[in-house]
Formats: sequence, C-alpha cells, structure tokens
Amino acid sequence: MTLWLAMGVAAKAQQPAAAAPVAAMAEPDTTASHDGEWRVSLLTCSPGHEIYELEGHSGLRLVNQQRGVDVVVNWGLFDFASPGFVYRFVKGETDYMAGAAPSDRFFSMYAADGREVTEQILALTPQQSQRVVELVEDNLRPENRTYRYNYVADNCATRPLAVVERALSDTITLGAPEEAIAHAAGFREAMRYYHRNYPWYQFGIDLALGSTIDRPEARRAMTFSPVALQQMLEGATLPSGGSVVASTNVIVEGRDGGVSAPPTPWYLSPLAAGWLLLVITVGVTIFDLITGRLSRGYDAALFTIFGLAGCLITFLVFFSVHGPASPNWLLLWLNPLCLLPLLLIWTKGGRRLLMWWQMINFVALIGMCVVWIAGIQACNSAFIPLIISDGVRSLFFIFYSRCSTAQSRLRHPMVYRSPAHTAYSAR
Repeated sequence: MTLWLAMGVAAKAQQPAAAAPVAAMAEPDTTASHDGEWRVSLLTCSPGHEIYELEGHSGLRLVNQQRGVDVVVNWGLFDFASPGFVYRFVKGETDYMAGAAPSDRFFSMYAADGREVTEQILALTPQQSQRVVELVEDNLRPENRTYRYNYVADNCATRPLAVVERALSDTITLGAPEEAIAHAAGFREAMRYYHRNYPWYQFGIDLALGSTIDRPEARRAMTFSPVALQQMLEGATLPSGGSVVASTNVIVEGRDGGVSAPPTPWYLSPLAAGWLLLVITVGVTIFDLITGRLSRGYDAALFTIFGLAGCLITFLVFFSVHGPASPNWLLLWLNPLCLLPLLLIWTKGGRRLLMWWQMINFVALIGMCVVWIAGIQACNSAFIPLIISDGVRSLFFIFYSRCSTAQSRLRHPMVYRSPAHTAYSAR
C-alpha cells in the first residue's frame, strides 16, 4: 500500500492555520500490502480554543503491526498561503486536502495543545479493514486528495464515515448524540449549541447563512460535528447487527477544564452592542425631535453599516458557491440599497427620493419580522435591537420629510395650508 504522508505539522481541527503541501514521505513495500491485518479506528480530538475547533476534529487511524505502519489520515488540510486563499474561502471555493502523518506525531501535536484524543476501534472484518485501507490509499493520491469543503455536508467528520460505509457497502445505523443535538431542529440550532459561549461567531454565521440551515434535518446530518459523530458511533450498529465500536480508549489525556477560550462576557456580546446602539439611536432621535433637526451624519453612518453588511450578504447569495448562504431573507433588511442615505441625505432633492425609499424600507422591515415569526429563517437575538434602530430612524426620516414639506408650503401662500403642518417646524 502507498500512503501519502503530510510533510509538516498536521492540520488542527477543520481549518488549520497553515498546512504544508501534502507530499510523499514514505512508500512501504507494496508487495507486502496484504500481509497482516489492519486495525481501523476513528480518532476524535476534543474542541480547541480557535473558532474552527469548537466542534473538534476527526481522523482515521490505520495500524498494521506486522508491517510497522501506524498512521492517522485526516481530511482537514489546506494551504493558507496559497494565492487568493481568503477571497476563495469567502466565495466558497474552499479546497481542502486529505493527508496522513505518523500517529505519534499527530498525538504529540494535540498533547501539546492539551486536547483529548479518543480512539474508537471499529469492529470490522479483515476484508472490510483492507477495503478501508484501499479506499484511503486511493483518496490520498495527488489527483484525488483535494476536495471542495462544505461546513455541514462534506468535512473532516463526514469523510471518514463515508469511507467506512463504502468499505461496508452499506449504511451504519447510528446511535444518538447528546440530547441538545439530538433535538436540534436544524444545523443552525446545533451550531448555536456548540457556539453558545462565542456569540460573535454565531452572529457571523446567522448573518451569512440563510434559511437552508433552518430546515429540519435527519439525525444523521448531525455527523457534520466530529464530537457528535463520536457520540453517535458509540451506539451504532453494523448492517450485520453487531456494534460498530469494538472498544474505546483515550489516547491523549486532555487538560483539566478543556482548552476552549473563555466565554465572551455578556457586556461584550453582539446583543449588548445591539442594545447599546438602540439606546444611542433613541437618544439621537429624541434630540432631533426636540431641536427639529435631522442628524444626517448619524443616519449616514448607521445605514452605511447596514449597507456594507448587505453587500456581503448579496455577494454570498448571488456570487459565492456556499450552498447554505442562499436563500437569505436578511436581504429584506440588509442590502446594498441601505447605502442610499450616505449618497442622498446631504441634498434637498436627494432627501425627497430618500423619503420614498425609507417608506419601502420600513415595509421591508415588517416583512423581515414576519419571516422570523413564521419560522422561515431563524433570528439572532442581536438582530432585534438593530432592526428596531433601523425602523426608528426610518420612521423619523419619513416624519421629518413630511414636516419639512409642510414648512415649505407655509412659505408659499398659494399652497394649501393644513393646520397640522404648523405643529412641527423643521430647521
């Protein structure tokens, strides 16, 4: 058998900081490829402190004692230094690679991080184990090792499971994950459980990914998480009826208390930031009502933030290949048209046009709320004060514009004067 081994440090979790290109380091004598029996294990690394490590990491361990082979194969390698990586990552053209490394090197890396590594030895027949090795060998060839990564459908956890099931020529009946994941309505709810201590990360996911991840999913879909896959495999059964896992061992003891980063304090969360923005927005609006002025600079800044977020969502929906990014109903609220106040609010003629857009915008905000209430797309709690801020400034701009029109009529005797128009004087 030929195993293509990683030259450098193996990848951490699903998104390593910088994985070296995969290259051939060793080629055992293929004439002895069928000597001895192979032992196949699923390795699960506990969550780490980086955001891409919050669900853990998976790999397959292949051991043949007679031939002196002990390697870990994982599907979480990529070259961060490759040209245009960040742009391609945002666009969804995220190509990951399969690679292999000696097991002792793999274990020492996670031991240095203080992350636990658990081994589940699979109860496969010699023929099935040999088939796993053959499939892995084929997957590690230079022409096959690269694949288009998908966060929920094709990643470092789903790939090992797929290899094992191909070797079995059948589907494994998986057990149940922990209760919070077993009862998750969809991918978003499962993600919120794993990211519960890191609200800014979940805020970004809720902003970028649309209603697709809110659809009810079969329990099997939860294997996108390495931690969930480990739990589900523990109670899994083979097509023949026996248990999939022959034994479970902890290879690397994890650091007491885990290695995840400390939870984000509530006062630094996006929800706290959203309510602070709402307080400022209400304060600015009250000031404008008292003075009869329009805080054009504040509106320009506020709607520019919304507009830039809308440009990002528009790019993800219409130009990226991220499947879960579309459809995204947030476009009702956050879209490039939110940049109009920055362009139009400074001139009298522009403000007239802007009033009509603000009317449409306010109706769209109501539509966004209907989408959330109907359960079409889930709402991040931090969106609530943000959308209220948008609505408050939108309503005030409409009110201000109408009062400005009334003031203008007062200055022209031939124009009909309504007593209501004299109640507010815009300066």
